[in-house]
Amino acid sequence: MKNPILAGVLNVIVPGAGMAYLGKWKDGLALFFIALILMLFGKSVIGYLGYPYLEEVEATSVFASVLIFTIRILQGVKIVCMVWILFIMAYHEANGMTLRKNPAIAVTLNFISAGLGFVYLQRWLLSIGAFLWITFFLGLISNAYMTVGEKDMLPFWVKFLVSLLLGAYLYWDTSVTACREAKKINKGYETKAEGIEPQALTPQSS
Repeated sequence: MKNPILAGVLNVIVPGAGMAYLGKWKDGLALFFIALILMLFGKSVIGYLGYPYLEEVEATSVFASVLIFTIRILQGVKIVCMVWILFIMAYHEANGMTLRKNPAIAVTLNFISAGLGFVYLQRWLLSIGAFLWITFFLGLISNAYMTVGEKDMLPFWVKFLVSLLLGAYLYWDTSVTACREAKKINKGYETKAEGIEPQALTPQSS
C-alpha cells in the first residue's frame, strides 16, 4: 500500500507527482499542467479589474488601494487553496477513499481563481475550459478601452462596470456548472453507498 502522507507531499512539491506515485499517470499529467497554468496565470474576478496603471493612482484613490489589497490577499489565498487541494487529493486517493465534494467550496474556489473549483472536483477539462473562457473575455474587456498611458478616469469607470457585469455573468455561469458537477459527484457516491452521512468518506469501488 502506498504511503498517503508521502503521496500528498509529493503532490504539493510537484503537482501531479503524488498521483503518478499512485499509478494515476493521466490524472498526474493533467494536474501538473492545469495547476501550473492556474498558479501562474489564474486570477479571481477581482483580479481582472486591475489595470496597468492602477498602482500609479493607489496613493490618491481609496478604491484603487482596496482593489490592489484584495487582489494581493486573493493571490495568497489561491496558493493556500491549491496546496490544500493537491495534498488531500493524493492523500485520500492513496487511502482508497473518496471525499464528497462540497458545492459551496467548488464555487468559492472558482471565484478565487478561475477553474480552481474544477480542480477540486477533478474535472480537468472543465477546469481548463473555465480558465480559458474567463481569461479570454475578461482579458479582452480589460484591454479594450484604454492604453497604459491614458489617465482619463471616465474610460476607467466604463471599463470597470463592463468588466464587472461581464465577470459576474461568467462567474455565475461557471459557478452553476461547478455546483451541478459537485452534486452529480455526490449523487454517484450515494448510489454506491446508501446510508453514508453526507460528509463521510466512502471507500472507492474496486
